[in-house]
Amino acid sequence: MKSFISRYSLSFLAAILLSCGGPENPSGTLLFYHDGIPGLHLHQLNCSSVQYGEDPLMVEIDELIESSKHLIGAYTVLSGNQLVSREGVELNSPEVPLRASSLLLKDDLKRLKEMRWRIFQSEERDREQAFVAMSGQMERVLEVEASEVEQFFNEVNVLALRTQRWKNSVCQQDQYAKRAEYDVRPFLRLKNGTQLKSQKFKDAIKLCESFHSTSRCLSEWHIYKRNRQEDLFVTAYQKRFNVDKFQTLFKLRPTAPKFSCQKNGEKRVLEIEIAHNDFLKNYFPAREEAELKNVARYWSGENFELKFVLVEADKIGERTLVLKQAERGLSHVNSETPFLIYLQAFYPQEQRVKLLAHELGHTLGFPDCYVEFYNRQSGELTYYELQRAEGNLMCSLEYGRLVPKDYLDQLIERSCSKK
Repeated sequence: MKSFISRYSLSFLAAILLSCGGPENPSGTLLFYHDGIPGLHLHQLNCSSVQYGEDPLMVEIDELIESSKHLIGAYTVLSGNQLVSREGVELNSPEVPLRASSLLLKDDLKRLKEMRWRIFQSEERDREQAFVAMSGQMERVLEVEASEVEQFFNEVNVLALRTQRWKNSVCQQDQYAKRAEYDVRPFLRLKNGTQLKSQKFKDAIKLCESFHSTSRCLSEWHIYKRNRQEDLFVTAYQKRFNVDKFQTLFKLRPTAPKFSCQKNGEKRVLEIEIAHNDFLKNYFPAREEAELKNVARYWSGENFELKFVLVEADKIGERTLVLKQAERGLSHVNSETPFLIYLQAFYPQEQRVKLLAHELGHTLGFPDCYVEFYNRQSGELTYYELQRAEGNLMCSLEYGRLVPKDYLDQLIERSCSKK
């Protein structure tokens, strides 16, 4: 039972929490954003979490998620069936993005409430009461198909993630709407060259609109078309979008900190001081040095190595990395104070190394390589991750397995070269 609860909690929380893409502080403000995309700055503190916390729809969804978590847990223990969380890089990808809106959330809520009742015939939110309710109908529990519970489990996970991202954006829709110009899907379609001619025209105009007004883009297109040079129009904006928008998602910020490197044989070694404070000791109980080495391995390669140097509280300097508890909301790094990392300690122990390695990437100067924006016309929020299939740690905490070699080369170029 203990192993199940651990696996279940990890899978369930992963869908809700393991995405640094939209960290939420007490004001619902996005605290880290990659250069170029308009950020949701700290001065927007009038956006209170109470605004969505008291929304009846959000309250009802939270209740559904809570009851589902305990009912699924009780079912699994009583039936002996182990559920498998939905895997696959097709989710939250440019081809299959996560979408959220009030209408979509309402539809999901209604459908999953009906599904919950059909499977469990219970709405218990309390863990013990859910177990008692399921125990009282053991014969029916054993007749329930595990595949049906598994489907429900995964759909609730998706709803939880969709709701979390919607909460992060709901009171900042003006800012999220401005980020629509960073939708890279038209660029990717043009790059693949598989769309119809009519779609090619629309995608080319979309790229142009990232830099100019719609009227100017249409006028410019017609000039190229009149001269039978449509492909030149497409190519020109493909190149500009690639340099000015797309590539910035995978590059060090121009203002990224510069570190001191040492040479060890053929290897460049970058050392980062980290405060040996109480939070670090609690974050990695009795294993700080060993776990910090695991974090550093993400940012080490054949010709580059990152090392942590523990520093006691009385010797902390301006460039000493300090870990602190995120009182509310998700883990984050404020781009204005990159050596201060706020972390949530409720993450499962086995996920903390990956989480800190991801946040360390922001300290080093790398952005989150995801796209998230709000469409005013449809009233929808769209979110998707890039390089998810490649396992880029900065694009996806859920599927991130590594740091690309190109990232390490950029660090060497910035901090280890003699320029």
